[in-house]
Amino acid sequence: MIRFSRAQTVLAVAAIGAASALAAGAAVPAMHAISASGWHTSCRGTGHRHCPSSSPTSPGPAGVSSSPAPRPTGTSPSLSPTTPGPVPTTSSPSPTPTSATPAPASTGSGGTYACTVTGFSNQCGSYSDPAIYGSTAGQVAYTGNQNVNLASGETGKMQANSLSDWQATINAPAGNTAVSEWSNSSDTLTKWTAATGDRPDPLSGYHSLTSNLTLVPQDVPGASYDNGWDVWGGDSGTNNNYAYEMMIWTNQLNRGSCGGGGTPVRHGVTFGSQTFSLCEWGTGSTGEFIWYLSDASGNPVNETSSSVDIYAMLQWMIAQGYYPPGYGLNQITAGSEVCSTGGHDMTITMSRWTLAKS
Repeated sequence: MIRFSRAQTVLAVAAIGAASALAAGAAVPAMHAISASGWHTSCRGTGHRHCPSSSPTSPGPAGVSSSPAPRPTGTSPSLSPTTPGPVPTTSSPSPTPTSATPAPASTGSGGTYACTVTGFSNQCGSYSDPAIYGSTAGQVAYTGNQNVNLASGETGKMQANSLSDWQATINAPAGNTAVSEWSNSSDTLTKWTAATGDRPDPLSGYHSLTSNLTLVPQDVPGASYDNGWDVWGGDSGTNNNYAYEMMIWTNQLNRGSCGGGGTPVRHGVTFGSQTFSLCEWGTGSTGEFIWYLSDASGNPVNETSSSVDIYAMLQWMIAQGYYPPGYGLNQITAGSEVCSTGGHDMTITMSRWTLAKS
């Protein structure tokens, strides 16, 4: 997952080349025109924070406060359901298959893609899509495989036509338990003015923010992954960018409880007709929250095609004191975190991604 400032966006677009090259989805270096301060180091690598063991202690991005978001006085996390609602009707994960199934059919034109990159250091894009808020507002939007914590010998290929039409092929060693890479579409929402510089886009300016995602992983023996969204934000009244990370998983396989090391915070929280559970990794700028689709008791429920209410989730986080009242958005990405593919080639296909704001 790549994070760009407004100024870095201008540099990136200029470096990519002419508009015709952009439309063709030319490959660009993953770290193109990104200053060192645009990245942070943690046990999940440059884009994510949670690890398969202990909570991370490494610093967040430069300029980010290390203090956790305020919580209501005298309260503590509870595992009792809040606003229990109907449990999604989709089934829980099936047992790990014993043989690989065919890769999902390509949605690219004629089974081909305009951009192909290999490894984990290049991206496809930039792309603009009227169905994805922010990608048509002068911001940078890319697809790619991001190095989070690559395992020895891991390989990857990204093929893309757009932010909502791509296919990643990953081969990660059997038995690897750490998140090793993040195949994703990335949409930056950070706002810039001459007076304030880069600041998160205030959530107070939104009435709604919803997203649809269709992301189909190939079933291979020994696979371990999670699919969904990664939402980054900060305090919109300051330059406190990328202080808060909130993931939303709607499909997971062999990821253990809360991704293998997080702390359950709440079960049975409903947004519309969906029920989610909430986990926490660490605190403050070195931590993150993970919502995962579940039943009321916290058992994971899987969907390959989902719609989520990101605005309602963020408002819940603010109301519960996890995020500040002045919360704003920096970036929203959608994709697949891979730990292992059992040593097989595994193809992940995105055929839909929308992001709608009102």
